[in-house]
Amino acid sequence: MSQETFQYILNLIEPGIAKQMKIQPNIVNAISVEEHLALTLRFLAAGNSYATLAGEFRAGITTVSQIVKQVLSVLWQTLQPLHMKPPMEEEFRETAEMFYKKWGFPNCLVLQAVCDTDCKFTFIEVGAFGKQSDGGTFRMSVLYDKMVKGVLHIPEDDFLPGTAVKAPFVFIVDEVYPLLRHLMKPFARRNLDCSNEKFNKVLSRTRKTVEFAFGIVAAKWQLLNKPIEMKVETAELIVKAVCVLHNMIVDKENVLNNVEYRDVLPVVQPSRRNNAAPAEAIDIRNLFKCFFNE
Repeated sequence: MSQETFQYILNLIEPGIAKQMKIQPNIVNAISVEEHLALTLRFLAAGNSYATLAGEFRAGITTVSQIVKQVLSVLWQTLQPLHMKPPMEEEFRETAEMFYKKWGFPNCLVLQAVCDTDCKFTFIEVGAFGKQSDGGTFRMSVLYDKMVKGVLHIPEDDFLPGTAVKAPFVFIVDEVYPLLRHLMKPFARRNLDCSNEKFNKVLSRTRKTVEFAFGIVAAKWQLLNKPIEMKVETAELIVKAVCVLHNMIVDKENVLNNVEYRDVLPVVQPSRRNNAAPAEAIDIRNLFKCFFNE
């Protein structure tokens, strides 16, 4: 993170931190707002314990704990409206167009966290149990609830490029998710004829943006590379803050320029499992398959 970016964050969060410091005046004279931010970023980037940070910043462990929680909360509240706004219909269309230009899959976005072509998170879901599958987590998510209720601002069906065929806008997912009208997953491995395999290759290539985003986040914020042994509420704040900081850095520093996707991405393999899917969703997937094989 550059000094300019650090100052940008500091200017934005200073009023919120100052407000919190008034509630706990014992911290005011000990540690400045700038040190509040530096301490918290050090906690996220290096994964240092509260005890280590207490020694580095000459503060009590309890004070460090309070500072980290305060700053994480203010980071999310302040940066999320600027760098992770929920997309409206026009933003969906713009992102889908960029996915088509870059990866050849029209009318799509990527889901796990929802990610755009710049590997920025546009929607995240935090707080599910670790033992849940991604598919199970998705069905319990706010995103799924909004999708089912039709209030997610997904655009109306549109023509696939260069054709007279209309298809819905879809989220690209891996094999553990359900196949739905707005959710496209790979064909099962046992059904892989040439046309199905082509569909899977395009889908897998397009999904790489979210895998890439997770790879960048894990590399930059070392705290995520070990168990987060904290209360659930604090862990949720950590994940939210890291994701919105990631977006902000991409916006401010253009860190993804000249980075090769192949440097960090695994190959996504389709599953052997066969979860029953609605007939409409199967037909929609076949529309995309035909488009890729023309």
